[in-house]
Amino acid sequence: MTTVVDRFASRLPSGGTIADLGCGTGQHAIELALRGFDVIAIDYSPAMLARARAHARGRSAPVDFRACDLNEGLPFAAETLDGALCVSVIQAVGDPLRLLGQLRVAFRPGGHVLIESVRYLGALSRGEHLSGRDRIINRTKKLVAKIPGAVKQYQPEKVAELRVLAGLEVTATHVYDATFTTTARPHSRADLPIFW
Repeated sequence: MTTVVDRFASRLPSGGTIADLGCGTGQHAIELALRGFDVIAIDYSPAMLARARAHARGRSAPVDFRACDLNEGLPFAAETLDGALCVSVIQAVGDPLRLLGQLRVAFRPGGHVLIESVRYLGALSRGEHLSGRDRIINRTKKLVAKIPGAVKQYQPEKVAELRVLAGLEVTATHVYDATFTTTARPHSRADLPIFW
């Protein structure tokens, strides 16, 4: 996780405003906050947010945690974000293209999004670095992923297609054993349609 956060942080302006969408237990949000970013972390689950707030307090990380269902739209105005994390998010939202399009609008010039997804549904992290309770949460996620239709599977090619349709261009891709990450920014073409 630290390598992913470091790579992403290197693309962002110092002290920029970052959204961690589907923040879960807050690990990425906390790491970014400790690096001096203004972090808004969003999750729909009150239980996850409670765990994330406890982790943030334990590490004295100033993170603004908010409850929000990403299927209902993003709570950000145009040009208010310098970056966003979508870690294990696009496969769980109903319309990932709409989500990525809304992010494109919310980005300031130079904004970046990091999308991380599992390469196959059985590859959800065991989370050895997490507490016992958080490992249980991850195991529960792995079980939920087995319910037909609950979680969609995206290969890198499909994420690339979504990115293009949302008006984003790739700046980096990293493929790991079980996951892959793509970092993208709004396309330089100004004539791309906004259809969400």
